[in-house]
Formats: sequence, structure tokens, C-alpha cells
Amino acid sequence: MNYHCEHHMFMHVPCYQLPRAHRMLAKKGVLPGMLYEPGGYRAVLNLAASKPG
Repeated sequence: MNYHCEHHMFMHVPCYQLPRAHRMLAKKGVLPGMLYEPGGYRAVLNLAASKPG
């Protein structure tokens, strides 16, 4: 969701460089260990509102 994890991992990085940080993490193989939602904010809200299991 809009590079939220990257923002917290690299707080000193300007927002316009967060896509670059995301690409760097992808290249290093870090993304599979991160929970991120490429579908945007609505998808995150749907996930948060869904019942577990």
C-alpha cells in the first residue's frame, strides 16, 4: 500500500524515492518476507475487514 513498509524501513528517504527503495528490496529478494498489498488502500481495508480463516 503506497510503499508504507519502505517508509518505515527507510524513514529518511524522501517519498518520491520510495518506489526506488521498493525496487531495491525486490532485487535483493526481501519482498516475499514483507506483507504488502499491490491492490491499493481499498484492498487493504477489505483485508482488514474480512473474517479470519
